[in-house]
Amino acid sequence: MLSEIDVEQTFSDFVEEYGGDVSDRTPGKKSTNADYVFHDARVIAELKVLKEDPYKNKEFKKSHAKKVRTWFN
Repeated sequence: MLSEIDVEQTFSDFVEEYGGDVSDRTPGKKSTNADYVFHDARVIAELKVLKEDPYKNKEFKKSHAKKVRTWFN
């Protein structure tokens, strides 16, 4: 049986394992609005997780199709 992976927790664990800071796990004032910061590498990162398939939404599909037409014309 497959179990669901908590993407945010798994990614946060990964970031900390490789020397990054996780804003939600760091006490005190935040130096940035970024979710993840690798100070030594001067890298900030955000994680966005899609909870629903956007292609099931008519408005998204319409907007995406319009953008695709402008990108390829």
